Amino acid sequence: IDTTTAIGKRNMALMEVLYGSGLRVSELCSLTPKNLDFSNAMIKVIGKGQKERYVPMNSRTIEALHNYIHIGRPELILKVENKAPEELFVNRNGGPLTPRGVSVIIDQILNDAAESIHVYPHMLRHTFATHLLDGGADLRSVQEMLGHSNLSTTQIYTHLTNQKLKSDYMEYFPRN
Repeated sequence: IDTTTAIGKRNMALMEVLYGSGLRVSELCSLTPKNLDFSNAMIKVIGKGQKERYVPMNSRTIEALHNYIHIGRPELILKVENKAPEELFVNRNGGPLTPRGVSVIIDQILNDAAESIHVYPHMLRHTFATHLLDGGADLRSVQEMLGHSNLSTTQIYTHLTNQKLKSDYMEYFPRN
């Protein structure tokens, strides 16, 4: 991602928030600057059923958001100066970014990287959860961060983690 441009700053912030916080694409698109609490490194997310939750931000996400908010976004909303949207993420014309727009952006990022894989926004959410669980995070904490009502929904990700456990066992256990 070319972060020297306003679009690049937006794209980097978008990717960092999706992967670094595990938001649904609809939650990302409805974020406003007011949802960001930089002093506590938290994002206030309004999820399914208008349920409110707080999700942590890491330093890379914070840095990317600062670059976008202070440099990239002001340039993108110049076209709609008097009618700037409340939403944090905007398209190249200054309007609010849509879930479909996010998919197009991710496809373009991968195309520019000459990657022939297809990544969709929800895959970043899955990766977020799997990496947390692989790193030893508590299932209940991951449930809270993802905004799942039922723990059984979050347990889907433990299946992926169990596959990692099996492969590590096969590779590292001395009797194999």
